[in-house]
Amino acid sequence: MNEPRSQRAIIASEWREGWSTGVATMLGMGLGAAIMPTVFSLFVRPLGEAFGWTPGQIGLAQNAALLSAIASPFAGRLIDRMGARPFILCGLAGMAAAYLALAAMPGRLALFYMLWATATVVGVATSGLGFSQVMGLVFQKSLGFSLAAGRTGQALAGIALPPALYAAIDAYGWRAGYALMAALILLVALPAVWRWLGRTAPAPQAPRESHRRRWTRLFSDRRIIIVALAAALAYAALIAIVSQLQPLLVSKGIAPASAAAMMGLIGASSFAGAFVTGLLLDRFWAPAVALAMMLAAASGAALLLWRGGDPRYAAAGLLLLGLGQGAEFDIVGFVVARYFGMRDFGGLFGIVVFSIAVGVAVGSSLIGLSFDAFHSYDPALGVAAGALVLSGSAYLLLGRYPDRPDG
Repeated sequence: MNEPRSQRAIIASEWREGWSTGVATMLGMGLGAAIMPTVFSLFVRPLGEAFGWTPGQIGLAQNAALLSAIASPFAGRLIDRMGARPFILCGLAGMAAAYLALAAMPGRLALFYMLWATATVVGVATSGLGFSQVMGLVFQKSLGFSLAAGRTGQALAGIALPPALYAAIDAYGWRAGYALMAALILLVALPAVWRWLGRTAPAPQAPRESHRRRWTRLFSDRRIIIVALAAALAYAALIAIVSQLQPLLVSKGIAPASAAAMMGLIGASSFAGAFVTGLLLDRFWAPAVALAMMLAAASGAALLLWRGGDPRYAAAGLLLLGLGQGAEFDIVGFVVARYFGMRDFGGLFGIVVFSIAVGVAVGSSLIGLSFDAFHSYDPALGVAAGALVLSGSAYLLLGRYPDRPDG
């Protein structure tokens, strides 16, 4: 009984000192780049009805994740050297501007691609790339729980935003939906980060070892490749489903309004999954926790595949997918910090984000094209379930924790 009490005391102590950082992270991440795939699906049908675009054509906008993938390692290195706060502020401002431009755009598919790409690329700093570095430096003894707490902003946004955006789009059109997203960033996320996200010092740098030599040594460690591949498989599957979730549920026979409301189940479950995973990571071997959560998410995809037309089974599937989505962010940040330390956290996390972005771009594009080809989301759901099983299994290859993380 003493160990749990000690862990609770550590968590309480660190949050008394750094609560403002945690709250800023919740709001900034909740309305930043991490929520983009969720809101994306709500615009698929309205944009198609307005301009005649197919789900596959609209889904190709997710290829913008490839651009953010290229930018992520460089952004991570800059964050390591300069701190995350200025990058996060610029990212939020850029996303708000891109949403306003989307709200005003004419019906040109190429312009839609360009504006979504802009929001995606500038939003890189508002993802775990920026916020995880800040949380890792402030909450060192309760990292798993603190990453989970920061991640809950995205989960709460996943609960509240889909029905609110659906109502705005249904009442005032798709332009109002994009305008609402911009307003939330400008009125909520940006002020919170400006006021509460501390000017955390950059992570400690290596003494005199050349960066080239150090990074060559880090890249020769197979574990970073394993983390990158495992994360890419999980995110590709989860975000692909989320990015087309409303039309996917509608294709199974669920009414559009009910489908929009059910999307909140992923957010609610993600909220729970983040906290459960964070607490487990602070107590148990992270790869085993990752395997359990990815198997749960794979079961959710399988339920949507086999019984997605039944609201009860669809709801159960969404809850299981949410557990995996809530877990994955915590797992990636915790594993990078636990196996490699904080010295090069931003750069290494940037490499993982690169692989995630490639996976997201491929998965989110292919699920729309798969529907265009088969007039069904079932083949994509089957592939997603397999990818989630592979992801969880890959984490087991990391081996035991190092006695002293490199950095």
